[in-house]
Amino acid sequence: MQGKKTKSRAILLSVLVALLSLTVILGATFALFTAKSEYEIGVNTGKIDVQGELSLDKAWSQEQGGARVEATIADAATSVEVDQGGIVTIDGASITFRNMSLGDGAAFTLDITNHSTVKMQYSVYAYAETAGGETLRDNLIVKVGDTDLALGERSVYLQPWTKVEEAAAVTSLAFEISLPWSALNAFEGVTEPQSITLNIVLEAVQANAQTADVTASVGNAADLQNAINAAEAGEEVQITLTESMNLTSGQLSVPDGVSVDLNGNGETITFANKVFNNAGVDGDNLDGVGKDASIVIRNVNFVGPGTGTGFAVVLGPSEIGYAQVVLEDCSFTDMWGAVYCTAVNNATVNLTIRNCTYTNTSYGYSIDTTSSLTDPDTFKANVTFTGNTGWNVEDEFAVNKTVASEAGLVDALNKVASGADVTITLAAGTEIDLTENGAGEIALPEDAGTITIDGNNATIKSDYHFFNNAGTNGNNLDGIGENAKLVIKNVHFIGSGGDNGGYAVIIGPSAVGDTEVTFDNCTFEDLRAAIYCGGAEAGANVSITIKNCIYVDTKYGYGDWEAGHPDATVTIVFENNTTDETYVKEDEFPLQ
Repeated sequence: MQGKKTKSRAILLSVLVALLSLTVILGATFALFTAKSEYEIGVNTGKIDVQGELSLDKAWSQEQGGARVEATIADAATSVEVDQGGIVTIDGASITFRNMSLGDGAAFTLDITNHSTVKMQYSVYAYAETAGGETLRDNLIVKVGDTDLALGERSVYLQPWTKVEEAAAVTSLAFEISLPWSALNAFEGVTEPQSITLNIVLEAVQANAQTADVTASVGNAADLQNAINAAEAGEEVQITLTESMNLTSGQLSVPDGVSVDLNGNGETITFANKVFNNAGVDGDNLDGVGKDASIVIRNVNFVGPGTGTGFAVVLGPSEIGYAQVVLEDCSFTDMWGAVYCTAVNNATVNLTIRNCTYTNTSYGYSIDTTSSLTDPDTFKANVTFTGNTGWNVEDEFAVNKTVASEAGLVDALNKVASGADVTITLAAGTEIDLTENGAGEIALPEDAGTITIDGNNATIKSDYHFFNNAGTNGNNLDGIGENAKLVIKNVHFIGSGGDNGGYAVIIGPSAVGDTEVTFDNCTFEDLRAAIYCGGAEAGANVSITIKNCIYVDTKYGYGDWEAGHPDATVTIVFENNTTDETYVKEDEFPLQ
């Protein structure tokens, strides 16, 4: 069943009473009207008695990059002026900021009392009166606990619908509202004082009321997507799974601004790639759930295509704004991780994974810290990861890693999933000596996405070769993995010198496929050459780029054994490189 509720905007801080004769209402369903909405409800005898009182706790101004200056607030005061001249006032259930400046903010408490004689559910939300204050409204941050919420063009829940036993005490709700300095660009050219009024709504209904904008029970992927699509931006859809489903092709999308509450009821979603990923927008390009979307998933068993690939939810790199993902009491089997995040700049993502079980799934969640998530530490501060069991690697958090040793580099490479891009950064001052491992080489995985190794000016030494799949075929020039895409930058390679000085990377003669190797801003010292392409099967495409590099006591720029791959295509770009004049100038490029 699906149901829609109508909306109007008004304050409700009052008593809602439902007193009907039990003989009249048995088996009946009624519509309960409040100042905000209409809810479908099976009425019980008793009453809903929930009240709230709003108080002003703190107010402050903060200069850009400076300390916070808090205003002095007298007991029971309802208005205060902050250091930059703005005024914060509460009036009943409304909050008004007049002449608000960047860095201004205030903290409030909503004390809630419950004298209901039946089980009830309540919510608290805030919405802005926007006349003349759209820019201010769109940049305000509402903070509840560690969670930042954005008003944007819609109201936001400070407390989502929460069920409470009859006469049970309800915890007071503390929250903050502020205008951060990160909104500086949005106010460029704005000279008029900024003022806005926000209304805080406490609403309570019986526990069995339908409070979502859309409700549905579904047993297949098509009906699940249709239920999500029935909600508009700013609306919530509550969905219960009645059967397990198989996403053998395609993925599910969550549109901008929609809140999804999915009760899996213990059912299983089997999938071939990703589950919630906005595939309807950009296919398999990791485009993520919609901007300002929220998705809460409970009690679903996710079964992926196999260890090393697939996610239940993807975030970014499209604009995601203030996204929220909650996964509770779920299981993740045969997949890469529960969530993959490659969020855009200035996004705020709140991720919660609680009491979940991992089987043949390497990562609790993955953060792409290099492509567009510019502040991974802040992201991690908004992550709750508790009570989970079974993921099988020590570092469950990040796709991209910083390592400081050969062991760390090898471990990170071994965990690269099929098709996944990864950046591995060597910590400042790292020195790796491959002569100590007996083989002197590091293998690269096959069929990964682009592997970027940023040396951060680290030094790697070897008595022979460096990246060469030695773990497979020893020192027999067996080359990096098939379809490898490798970018190495800011690394100082030091070989053993002379014709046996070795190569930083070997390509072929095993299966090569479509292989790309790029060196950027590297130094090659005492090597035979930077790279050797020793063979490729018919139809293979090899692309080699060496740019901005320095050669010291290294004989050749690169080696390309053309006779070893007559039916393959090899493209070489060699530009802006310098030398100490020791490599063979008259024949600096090919070995053969």
